[in-house]
Formats: sequence, C-alpha cells, structure tokens
Amino acid sequence: SLVTPRLVIDYLHSQLPGAAVGACLSQRAFYRIRRALLPLSARSRAEIGPSTRFAEVLPNDLAMSWGRLRIELGAAKWPRYSPGASTVGELSEFLAHCTPHALLAPDERWSRAQVAAVVHHIIREEVGITDYSEDSRFVEDMGID
Repeated sequence: SLVTPRLVIDYLHSQLPGAAVGACLSQRAFYRIRRALLPLSARSRAEIGPSTRFAEVLPNDLAMSWGRLRIELGAAKWPRYSPGASTVGELSEFLAHCTPHALLAPDERWSRAQVAAVVHHIIREEVGITDYSEDSRFVEDMGID
C-alpha cells in the first residue's frame, strides 16, 4: 500500500518519534565536520566553509586523513575520497542523508522534512530517478518494480 514517496514518508514519520520542526541535518553535519577538521588541518574555523575542498585543508597523506576524519565523526557509512572534487558541503549532504541517525541526539525527534530528505536521497542516489513528485507512483510512474 506504500505506492508513492508521500505514503512512504508519512508511514516512516508515523513510526518514528515525530517532531513538527527538526534541525537542519546538513548544517549540523557541516559544523561537526568543521570541528573534526580543525585539529587535522592548519586552518582556522573561519577558513573552512561548505565550498572548502578537502585537498586544501587535509595534510598530504589524504587517504589516512580521510580515514581519521571518518573515525572522528563516527560515521558508519562513508564515501570514497575523490581528490579535488570533495568539499565539506558535499560531505555534509552525504552524512545528512546517509547517516542522519548519527546526527540526531538519542532523545531528538524526527520531523517530516528530515524523513522526506532521506527518502528523496534514496530515490535519487540509489534508484537513479530525479524527475518525480511525492505523489508519483513507484511502479506506474517511476518504473520501479
């Protein structure tokens, strides 16, 4: 009976401790990443923004530093490092959508917008469909079966 993204989102939201408004998980991820980067880089807090490339702020051994950053953030799911392409903002979005539970406090509740962001990310990134609405039907409109 969960035949549209809207129905999936509403169902998941009904099964989680709900909140009317929730924190912006991308913003929360950004601040955690920046805090974790400070001891690894020689940059100040003001010099690390969403468009900052990791190649600019991590030490020369990027692979080791990338792994240390993952450990520092406690992320179960982690993207491959792409030299010159990965920015703090891209990693913030990845963490917000792929490990949102790690960004919420244990007693914090989920907003519908947070649930929707995760569902939309899964549809875009895992299924590869970008042109749809929350009322599109998975099988009939999106061709997912």
